[in-house]
Amino acid sequence: MKLQYPLFVFISIAAILLVCIVLLLINRKGSYHGGQRVANSSLVLEQPEFIRARRRHFILGLIKKIAVIVEIISIVIIIANPYKEEEVTAGVKKRDIMICMDTSFYLDDLNDEFIDALEDVIDGLDSGDRVGVTLYSSSSLTYVPLTDDFEYVKSKLDVLKEYFSLGVKLDQYYGGYVVSQGSIPSDLMDDYDADYARMEELTWIHDATSINESEKGPFLVGDGVASCLYSFPALKDEERTRIIILSTENTEAVGADPVVRLPEACELCSKYNVKLYALFRGEAAFSQAGRANNFFLSDVETDIDYKSAGDELRDCVNTTDGKFYEYGKGMTPKQIVEDIENTEAKESKEVLINKQINMPYAFVAIFLFAFAAYVTATLMMGGQFQWKK
Repeated sequence: MKLQYPLFVFISIAAILLVCIVLLLINRKGSYHGGQRVANSSLVLEQPEFIRARRRHFILGLIKKIAVIVEIISIVIIIANPYKEEEVTAGVKKRDIMICMDTSFYLDDLNDEFIDALEDVIDGLDSGDRVGVTLYSSSSLTYVPLTDDFEYVKSKLDVLKEYFSLGVKLDQYYGGYVVSQGSIPSDLMDDYDADYARMEELTWIHDATSINESEKGPFLVGDGVASCLYSFPALKDEERTRIIILSTENTEAVGADPVVRLPEACELCSKYNVKLYALFRGEAAFSQAGRANNFFLSDVETDIDYKSAGDELRDCVNTTDGKFYEYGKGMTPKQIVEDIENTEAKESKEVLINKQINMPYAFVAIFLFAFAAYVTATLMMGGQFQWKK
């Protein structure tokens, strides 16, 4: 139990002590005052009836005095407002989710499936949750700032879905004919021209994330993660959980010039309790990424170690208490996103606060009991509400 106004108790004790001292000084026994002097009163004092009456008067008087003391103490404590603090649940933590996607065309197939899974997750979000999207390669773009307008987020993801789907179609479908037959069949040329024209309309996605690519290099995953991290408002706000879901190859080119390296970005995430969940592109596309680095940085000799890149990403993710997934090894993007959802659901998201609960009732009851004892003792002494000597 605590007191909201403990100073009042000390002031009251001091005041009570002062009053007691004054009363003692006033009631100091001096000469006899009032009453009649009676000779041979010892005979009366020795009578059994008088002894019983005096004992009864003493006990009732003591009860009255104790009752008064208890009443005063109760009133002082009630005014000082006794209370206790309890940790109570004020609600459930809301989530901020940043989706961080590498827009390089080597991840088109991963991102295409990734978006399908994300739309299912968005449909299941609670009121108060927020979602944002950041795109990156050599530069980062805040594609959708954090928002709770889920329909808007889904509409923007649909545009990305179209972009990545067209990338897969142009590369694997039409490209397959070029590889196997040397050209695209004539009966598919109209479709190809339409798809290519639409892809040209969406090239702003590539352009916005490829600024100074020839100088900085592509796949700057550290910059992408850092951009996501600092898209969260009020990073020290503990009433929200924050996660970043990342798609990447982690194939930063040799000689690339990022602002933030991946290990540093993950350390920053750990500092602000932001978990990183990474979808790592499978080994099949990794050699293509190496050739791309030579293309974009033709004067730099690139030698990428797939295992080392995967291990680095895994280690960095672990520092944030997040989770590492490798695309193409047993789990589809949909299964990966579902696993992320299940992992997050197991975490405690309750918001706990200290609530002040006032506790005057016990002291009110004690006061009433003491007052009843005082009144009863007074009535038993003859109905007089004062002590007599």
